[in-house]
Amino acid sequence: MGSFIKTLRTTTAMINKIKQYITAATIGLTGILAGNAKAEATQKTAIEQPAEDTDTLWNPITERQKENLKMIPALPEVYLSYLFIEPLIHESGHAALGSAFGLEVKEFHPYPGNGQRAYVRFDSEDYLDLKEKSEAKLAAVNGAGIVFSRAAAEGIDALMNRNEINPFVEQAMAAVYFPCRIEFLKYALISAASNWGRTEPFTGDDIHNLIRFITKDPAKQKWAYAGLGAALIADLALDHDELRDNWYRLWMKQPEGNPKTDEKQYGVGLFSSGRGLEVLFNYKF
Repeated sequence: MGSFIKTLRTTTAMINKIKQYITAATIGLTGILAGNAKAEATQKTAIEQPAEDTDTLWNPITERQKENLKMIPALPEVYLSYLFIEPLIHESGHAALGSAFGLEVKEFHPYPGNGQRAYVRFDSEDYLDLKEKSEAKLAAVNGAGIVFSRAAAEGIDALMNRNEINPFVEQAMAAVYFPCRIEFLKYALISAASNWGRTEPFTGDDIHNLIRFITKDPAKQKWAYAGLGAALIADLALDHDELRDNWYRLWMKQPEGNPKTDEKQYGVGLFSSGRGLEVLFNYKF
């Protein structure tokens, strides 16, 4: 019995002596395996996602970066564009065409403030003089703001369609696009609600002033507003692809299909024939 206890004590002492070596070997083996796994994962990532240019402002970015950028809210960008950029473009249209027709710009106020909306104020004598000479030019000045905003929206969309742009920049551009694109619809709805069948003179309402230029008969004005509403609905329906694509850009989502490779909705061609140069325009419904 005594010899058994002595042997057990000797064995326990040997185990305690080599335990530290077993522990060190185990930790080392674990570290080697973990390091190999990490190296393999790094190599796999490098193969799947090659190194990119650090300047990605105008370059495509990875899907993971794109997913992270989706968390950036688009609504503040749209709101700031609605308050500052769209009024600046709109009022610049009035000021530019008014100046071209000889109207002196007394005040250029493109931002809301002091209880007033954005506006351009021309010299009153120049304004009355232009009204007497040509009501058509005056109507054109009233409509220039809407035309400038729509032209800006179409220009922004064309720029995004023809260039590969960073999605974050596209989101900001889409935030400017939408207030400018739907401005005509917004003003038309507000004007119809405020001036349906009314014949007051200049009110600061661009749409109402254009309707008054067409007719001053209250009954006919109602039909003019109705016709304008139908035209706006048709405009939105025919332009639904463009609106859809920019809606996806605003929220950084991938649209169905590829708008850069799908068949175009419209096309313009220039070719020569026996009669000279001819322009061919086609539109796909």
